[in-house]
Amino acid sequence: HLLRESAVCMLTAGMSIEAVACEIQVHFSIIDCLQRHFREFGNTSNWPHNRKPYVISPAQSLHIQHVHLHDHLRSATQTAAAAIGLRTQRISHTVRNHLMVTHLHASCPYWVYT
Repeated sequence: HLLRESAVCMLTAGMSIEAVACEIQVHFSIIDCLQRHFREFGNTSNWPHNRKPYVISPAQSLHIQHVHLHDHLRSATQTAAAAIGLRTQRISHTVRNHLMVTHLHASCPYWVYT
């Protein structure tokens, strides 16, 4: 993780992809992929390994956290319904996974425990 951040810092400072790859001692294609990912997603952590883009944007992510922190007993389905711009069928599962990543937990309905 630290090497990825330092590579991005070197790239934003103006170093070429080849120079950064030589400095970190990795293949230049890795640095090229890192740079493309950073431009697209704005970070270097939690790469989608199957090359699929994230379902929720950073703004939606903050909104989900904000909504959940206001009412921590809210279920993932209710949080998904209150989220801005989320209209897919299985989005509550995405919200539940996203809350787990941010160390928050959605309330489970009673029938899950029975």
